[in-house]
Amino acid sequence: RFMDVKIRPIKITDSRDIAKYLFNKVDEKGVMEQIEKDIKRVEEGSIVRCVAEVDDKVVGQSQMNINSSPIKQHIAEIFGVVVAGDYQGKGISSQLMDYCIEWARRKGCEKVTLGVRKGTKAEKVYRHMGFIEYGELKEGMREPWGDKKVYDEVFMFKNI
Repeated sequence: RFMDVKIRPIKITDSRDIAKYLFNKVDEKGVMEQIEKDIKRVEEGSIVRCVAEVDDKVVGQSQMNINSSPIKQHIAEIFGVVVAGDYQGKGISSQLMDYCIEWARRKGCEKVTLGVRKGTKAEKVYRHMGFIEYGELKEGMREPWGDKKVYDEVFMFKNI
């Protein structure tokens, strides 16, 4: 069946779904505290954080901020792009990215950067979206949970 996906700004009430479906290694209280901080930053205009909603359930999220350095104000960084397992491969991450990129354009940004675990499905998705690799950092990502997996990080950019 056709899936109706709504991309919208994050709300404090999204914390339950985000903790349950997207960041299950973090408790709901921790998620709620971060959302409260992010909503303040959204209101200040320094970041955008959005969610993908399907059937009143949050199934994806992403976040973007503008580089704070005066000489890098034309660059926005996207991170925290997560889509729940059952909803992956349905174009939701592209819709989240489009929402963030449009926000960055309105803010006068010309480039978007990101870092991604090397060799993952996400890296392939970003390449498909037109992101170009510009560097790599060996052991650049370490998960603080479970087996504490270590990944090489690939840095990518896209002109917008």
